[in-house]
Amino acid sequence: MKNKICLKDLFQIWSRPLSLLILLSGLCLAAGHVDPHSGDHHTECGHLLGDKNYKIIFSGRDHSVQDEITKYVELLYGADGVLKKLGYSTPPHIVQFLENRDLKAISANNRLPIGHWTEGAKVVQADNQPSGILEMVIYGQKTTHSIYRDDLNLKQQISIINHVVGHNHFGFHNRWNGKGDAPNQSAYEFDDYLEKLKASHSAAEISEWLQYLNSLTWAQDIKNADSELPSDFVDVTVEKRGSDGLLRGGAHHPKHPTANILQAFVSNLPRTVPEWKREVARRFEQSVRYIPGAVRTKIMNEGFAVLTQEIIPPHTPYTAEDDVFEYCCLMPGVIRPSLENPYWLGLEAWRNIRYAFNVRPEMKSLSLLERDRAFIKYATE
Repeated sequence: MKNKICLKDLFQIWSRPLSLLILLSGLCLAAGHVDPHSGDHHTECGHLLGDKNYKIIFSGRDHSVQDEITKYVELLYGADGVLKKLGYSTPPHIVQFLENRDLKAISANNRLPIGHWTEGAKVVQADNQPSGILEMVIYGQKTTHSIYRDDLNLKQQISIINHVVGHNHFGFHNRWNGKGDAPNQSAYEFDDYLEKLKASHSAAEISEWLQYLNSLTWAQDIKNADSELPSDFVDVTVEKRGSDGLLRGGAHHPKHPTANILQAFVSNLPRTVPEWKREVARRFEQSVRYIPGAVRTKIMNEGFAVLTQEIIPPHTPYTAEDDVFEYCCLMPGVIRPSLENPYWLGLEAWRNIRYAFNVRPEMKSLSLLERDRAFIKYATE
């Protein structure tokens, strides 16, 4: 029987070992540094890529399929690979395989968890789910990181790799990705900062502040995903305030109404707030900044990824009956017809768009490769 974490353990997850457990499972993390002047990350696992645009990291449990997966990834992502011929964008890319339980733990927070009970609770809840997810993609500013379960058979794994091609292309061109940072790197550094804080502040005091900030997670522009940074809300009206703190001369701060309450809050904490709380708030905002864009594009993104599972196979050797059979066995639960299912809803929308494009008169004389390449370009624009 699968081991379960007891409820009482939720209150013991305010500790570094949880994050380390995930890290040591083999998850790629940057071994780089942050520029102290600009704050820019100088690596997002990019150091692992070498002379290729991608890197495969196996779990160590999937020996029987490693060679075939390596060949297939090269077929797709190679210098003259299928994706280049079809016009798919291929950002620098880490391909990693993990045990189902580890993948569920990471997906619970859509990135590495930080050492706080609210995020630990999500890990516990995910672990207790009877089934797991098949893959997840973490978009970074420089490197995309896709993570797969290592217990699927080869044919199914190939189909999921095709699915992620769609996510990578969509994410690369997605204007709603926001002004986010590298989520895994930011989470790792956030957790490290919290660990160091415990040397000078009580865990309860830190946890209470984090829990307060957590209540503002969804106080962002979820509807329109109009991304704003805390720096967009800097109070430039200080000189126009009277001794009572009120603005004079028709000045306004912020300059316009906003749905990004979290960012405005972080930017305008009272001067009496200790510096460590300001830093925690800044790092927390970074860790949840991606949410509005992810919500806004969920249907489009998942639909395009599933459509890519249909587009790629005819351009590869994997078109035999058993390949189709494995795809059909894999997908029923994913594309279950329902208006509440973003995979099905997005796929049907993209299928209709693709059909309308392919019946254009100028498409009839094109080969399948030319037609699919033209569609990818059209869909991207």
